[in-house]
Amino acid sequence: MSIVGTMKDSLKKAFNKQDGEILHFPRASTAIYIALKSYCASGKIIIPSTICLDPIIACHYANYEPIFVGVEGFQLDLKETIKILDSDSKVNAILLPFLYGYPIVGLDEFWNQIKSREILVIEDLAQTLGPSHFIASHGKAKVVTVYSYGRSKIIDTQRLGIAQTLDNELYAEMKNLRPKELIITENNYVDLERKYKETYESFLTLDSYEKDWKSFYCSVWNSDPRLFIPLHQKPKRYPLPSHVFGLQMSELDLRMRRHATLDQVFRKLPNVVLPDINDSSRPIWRTTVRLPNFERDQLYKYMKSRGLFVSKWYKAMHRYVPDFMSQKRKELGSAELFEDEVLNFRIDSQMDEESFRIYKSAIEDWTLDSL
Repeated sequence: MSIVGTMKDSLKKAFNKQDGEILHFPRASTAIYIALKSYCASGKIIIPSTICLDPIIACHYANYEPIFVGVEGFQLDLKETIKILDSDSKVNAILLPFLYGYPIVGLDEFWNQIKSREILVIEDLAQTLGPSHFIASHGKAKVVTVYSYGRSKIIDTQRLGIAQTLDNELYAEMKNLRPKELIITENNYVDLERKYKETYESFLTLDSYEKDWKSFYCSVWNSDPRLFIPLHQKPKRYPLPSHVFGLQMSELDLRMRRHATLDQVFRKLPNVVLPDINDSSRPIWRTTVRLPNFERDQLYKYMKSRGLFVSKWYKAMHRYVPDFMSQKRKELGSAELFEDEVLNFRIDSQMDEESFRIYKSAIEDWTLDSL
């Protein structure tokens, strides 16, 4: 059974050597680290504040200073990014994530403005699948596309990161770069993961955990970096085809159908903000909405009280990352507002149809009560 529409052909093309070389890593954050260190020994990288901690740690240990930017809608603020590039000559990299798997509006125009610059663009497709938006593009800017097949991703192999680039010189550097301080045995890595999971789950049981994210991130920030950017003693070539081509047509159709179903439910709310995925050629990770803070928290508590999945990811990380909390530019207010408004809902096949019906009904009941 083939992947969505042309998805299988697109993915095959994305991983075809004539369209770029690929490298396998234990984690996508390792791929980001290796890409940065292979491009330049240090620098500054533009990164959305709305993101998980892992890529920030990768940038930090690669000796790149994160320059956080705000969000516009459900994506990195492209206009603010251009302003920073124009005003700070030390910025030599951009992390460009497709947040929650949603398409980036205005991406072609943005690329036209940066492709003549000497800069590394890391296209982060961790929350969706290929094809790369840039892999066939040509310009002075270098591009590395990063995919993740780790825990909770659309294709979940528990652990796998892939980097792809058209640049032969950069590929050669990435292939050969293996910092000794990041090499770890499989058993030791499993032990690190177990301890982290125990710490995280213990933290979530605290009554005050919503108020203590700064202390939690501080403890994680000072943990063994190999938890986030590991390298194996013996590099592995993972069984890529069986994983990458594992998303069946039915899975993608189900995700899009469930997203459309929840989209219709949420559109009944007068204050909701929803992403536009009409032009999306990639699967999406979650149905993500924005609601005013009070309504968002009420719906969050309602779903949690019924034992149903809902999350508030992602936080405005400039508020929490220990070494970079001094970044207080007014433009970051958009990321802080996003943190206060965002909610994520599951649409994957791990929920059977009856479970999804109950899930949808709970959301409908809440929306009716709130109108």
